Amino acid sequence: MQAVIPIMRAVGAGVIINVNSGTSFMTIPNYSIYSVSKRALLGVTQTARGELAGDGIVVSEVYPGMTATDFGRNRLGSGGEMTDYSAGDPPEMVADLIVAAIEGADAQYFVNEYLAKLAGA
Repeated sequence: MQAVIPIMRAVGAGVIINVNSGTSFMTIPNYSIYSVSKRALLGVTQTARGELAGDGIVVSEVYPGMTATDFGRNRLGSGGEMTDYSAGDPPEMVADLIVAAIEGADAQYFVNEYLAKLAGA
């Protein structure tokens, strides 16, 4: 964000999309570091949204669900077992959600109602 904000301010417009996680609203064993980083991202995004609105910069968050990636196999240092995410949503679904966020101006975009409910949206 630090790299693009001056450029966006100079042109008077821009869109920043942060990809977050429903874990920012949950307590899940063996995901503590991941969850706390996503909670921090929630705070940074909300603060930046307010700070940058006057500069014509929209800051939004996308909340994909479990996505069919290798994340569950690649997470390090959690002490938990590997998780198979292959049954998750296709990455294209997440890409579509990001495009919706770029084209819109809402604060948050959720892949499903369950995540929106967790967030209190």
